[in-house]
Amino acid sequence: GGSIAAVQTTSDPDQMGIAFLTHGSATTNNTVAERLRIDAGGNVIIGASGTPATVGQTQLTLRSNSQVGLALLCGAIQNSSIYMGGLNDGYSSGDSGYSDGKIMYDNSNNHMQFDTAGTERLRITSSGNVSINNDSGKFTAGTSDDLQIYHDGSNSYIDDSGTGDLQFRTINGSAINLIGGSEYLARFVKDGAVELYHDN
Repeated sequence: GGSIAAVQTTSDPDQMGIAFLTHGSATTNNTVAERLRIDAGGNVIIGASGTPATVGQTQLTLRSNSQVGLALLCGAIQNSSIYMGGLNDGYSSGDSGYSDGKIMYDNSNNHMQFDTAGTERLRITSSGNVSINNDSGKFTAGTSDDLQIYHDGSNSYIDDSGTGDLQFRTINGSAINLIGGSEYLARFVKDGAVELYHDN
């Protein structure tokens, strides 16, 4: 069996919420347990009992003393998506602002897509490759984006603007090789020579 009860969700006795409770078995003495609560502020808490609390500014909280999960299931050739954004936020106006940020899983080809400002910025393919599908995005590292790796549509770059050195290291390998096509351009041999190639 189950029940729906009014509950006090704040220190103010006039601010009431609704709790949904279920009974584990109709034939045993199991006590009823709270499964879902809508508090006085309209927040939804799933999977808690007693007086659960939301976290930060969340309106939906999933709580458990063990593992907790959220499943988004759809058809075999459809998409599962989480949308983020706001109204009149500068990127889009009106209700369309809800999709400025998006995390989407495409079941048709099994890739994960991440959008910001209404545009795809990064994709993880079904093979595990990480891709920036444009010629303006960059992989960056450092608090001031000191290291940048990017492609501008014509050429590829590794830029380092930090105060330290840009180091290429091989820990267990015997050499660092620069290769053009199928030919060596240069070889830096561990505990050996630096080899430069021309018209080889």
